[in-house]
Amino acid sequence: MKLNKEWTTFNHQPYYPMGNPYYKWDNRFLWLAKNIATWSKDPSTQVGCVLVKEDTHDVIGLGYNGFPRKIPDDSARLGDRDIKYDIILHAEENAMFNAKNKEWDTAYVYPFFPCIKCASRMTQYGDNLKTIVTFSEWPERWDKSITDAMKLFREAGISWRIYDDESFYDSRKFKSGQLGAEN
Repeated sequence: MKLNKEWTTFNHQPYYPMGNPYYKWDNRFLWLAKNIATWSKDPSTQVGCVLVKEDTHDVIGLGYNGFPRKIPDDSARLGDRDIKYDIILHAEENAMFNAKNKEWDTAYVYPFFPCIKCASRMTQYGDNLKTIVTFSEWPERWDKSITDAMKLFREAGISWRIYDDESFYDSRKFKSGQLGAEN
């Protein structure tokens, strides 16, 4: 599902093109979230989250979707959606559990916007949360949950920056998996 452009203007956050003032760091942290997503053993959806203190660019927490510690990632559980959904932790939840402190104010989530469950937890736990940074597309089955999450974030005064994932990565900076070396 493609993000409806009207959603991108909530809290006065425009749909950013590549030349925006946040682009360099958004690029780096979304790239990191994308790589962390590959750590997930979920065969259907791999999500990564990076919690950051935006003014210092400090990484405070990392997470990917997976089972709780001490619970084996066996294929029978991972293959059964009902069982998997009952016990899996979302990337955003794991990032909060793994955070070294509560000073994060920005959440970078790959590949799509947080669901309503994560939005409510992030709003409650993230005392300083100001911004969500992610991409504009998601699976259709998540439409209602993501729309509800956007409404919840808007009500809580939390804004977002949305990128079109087809044009986000600048191939000149990522030729061999390297982040831009200029900074």
